[in-house]
Amino acid sequence: GRFFLDASGYTVKLDPKGAGGGTSFDLRQADVRVSYAFVPSIAIELGGGRRSVKPAFSTQDVGLVRLGVLSQIPLNRVSSVWARGAYLVRSRFNGGGSADLAVELGLGVGVGTPNGRFRGRTDFEFQRIDRKVAGAAVPLQMAVGRIGVEVGF
Repeated sequence: GRFFLDASGYTVKLDPKGAGGGTSFDLRQADVRVSYAFVPSIAIELGGGRRSVKPAFSTQDVGLVRLGVLSQIPLNRVSSVWARGAYLVRSRFNGGGSADLAVELGLGVGVGTPNGRFRGRTDFEFQRIDRKVAGAAVPLQMAVGRIGVEVGF
């Protein structure tokens, strides 16, 4: 079809090491994207996401709204590759501040059954938010690689 819903979530425990030090924290992220394909391989996307941490303020909680483009190209009956890019139009932080420029880029590949019910997938996503607090630059940057399973209805 022309419409596509992508919902994902993950949790990870991070333990910073090295010269910067820092304390261990748990990170949780949830993302939802709705896409509409106006031509077979290109879709517009609208979505939102939330990243939270415990203990509070060990790093920034971020909530965001995204507007982007998805290009998904089938390689054969059971596999495809995709690329996406988004402008994060509305970013909110628990520690305050604002972001004039915030972008997200992603690449992925999937292989599954011919009827589209199940697919294995792997993707990589990069996110950069140029956050400013009281006029000082405090950017946030994250890169995530994921492996998962997709279920079609």
